[in-house]
Amino acid sequence: MALSKKVVGYLDKQKYKYQIVEHRTTFTAWDTAQTEHVKPQDVSKALVLKLDKEYAVALIPANKNLDKQKFLKAYNVWIKKDIAKVAAAKTKAVKKVEFAKEVWMKKN
Repeated sequence: MALSKKVVGYLDKQKYKYQIVEHRTTFTAWDTAQTEHVKPQDVSKALVLKLDKEYAVALIPANKNLDKQKFLKAYNVWIKKDIAKVAAAKTKAVKKVEFAKEVWMKKN
């Protein structure tokens, strides 16, 4: 799978350190860790989430599962803190979080 130019651009713009590792095709982050002979906690997986009507990407270690209720709570705390910094933002607390549908992901 090719890495999105938008993702690379964002990482570069934010001056994040990252490394692109070429590997054989795998379908889970866990399999990628096994293929590369690294610990699963050293490999991240990207989860596309639907937050009410907006979408977001969460990165978590391959050996973890996302607790959607904990994520929802943490996200809303973060939004509440950050909203004061961004006066023009019209972001409000999210009530529902779910995984994005594959159909939407293929389309977008």
